[in-house]
Amino acid sequence: MSGYKGFTLMELLVVIAILGIITVSTTTLFYRTLRTTNKSSSISESDKNAQSALLVIEGFIRNARKVAAVGSGSCPGTADNITLLADDEAEVQFSLSNGQIASNGAALTSPSVTVENLEFTCTRTQGAPDQITISFEVVHSTTAQDATTQNSYTRTLNLRNLL
Repeated sequence: MSGYKGFTLMELLVVIAILGIITVSTTTLFYRTLRTTNKSSSISESDKNAQSALLVIEGFIRNARKVAAVGSGSCPGTADNITLLADDEAEVQFSLSNGQIASNGAALTSPSVTVENLEFTCTRTQGAPDQITISFEVVHSTTAQDATTQNSYTRTLNLRNLL
């Protein structure tokens, strides 16, 4: 027996291989968690923007005296903008402006999201208030390429007033 105590080359290679596997596994788990967090944050941001814009639009539609115009036409019709006449005779227009939902030109959604395919459909039924269906898509991208989300929103509302 020689008095030399140490590790053989084979033992060192096995330890290095095990440490490599642990490192790769830990790094993969970390990046998956980071991607999931980015995706959740992106979904939350786009949903918050969409719901906020819908609440504002809903309040105006429910309290409008009448639908003044749908696009360049009147109700019934479908367009990417709508003009409502309020009780005080003021006109309020909702439209898509530079990827944002806007009310008389003021953005209702954050620049961090992009709104696409905004559509207002006005339906008129004899003896019932006008019905407006709003539909659009919200796209939100973060710096991570895989954290892009796209959600669709649709809401159908009735004016409270009957013409």
